Amino acid sequence: MRRVLILPFLILITLNTVAQKSYMWCPDPITASPRTTLPVAKISVSFTDGRVFSGKVKGECSSSEYQVILTNFLKSAWPNATFTDSTSADIMLAITLEEYNTEFYTGVWNGKSQISVKTADKRNGTIRIFSDMATAERKSGNALGTSNGKKAQQKAFADCCSDLLNKLSDHFL
Repeated sequence: MRRVLILPFLILITLNTVAQKSYMWCPDPITASPRTTLPVAKISVSFTDGRVFSGKVKGECSSSEYQVILTNFLKSAWPNATFTDSTSADIMLAITLEEYNTEFYTGVWNGKSQISVKTADKRNGTIRIFSDMATAERKSGNALGTSNGKKAQQKAFADCCSDLLNKLSDHFL
């Protein structure tokens, strides 16, 4: 009888231990279909890594790698725009990577991505300020192990970037 009670207890402890791990693989570069709705403009992009790390993180990616991937993604979306570091740009974007990780618990990989953006649009002689949040979550089984976790994380990141781009496009109309 004791063995029967100990087994479920050990399973719960094991699942709890596994669920505490977060994985952060670097995202693959992504591109967007070019948008022509934004006339020629100067865009300034600042990037902040706002992630908070727990004690158990595997495969961390550097902030500069995320910045390059997100900036190149925006450049592919608006090829007519000039990207600059100047504060005199027509449009200023402050992008914060809030969350980017994958967790494994109860046999399922859960990829999450969250990006916030603050926009100051100085075209037309006035300053319009917007704030928005793009969020995506993808789940995947554990049939192929960590490769499924990486795939869930990549899909969540791509969905989040697509959501961010759609929200920015709405502001720029």
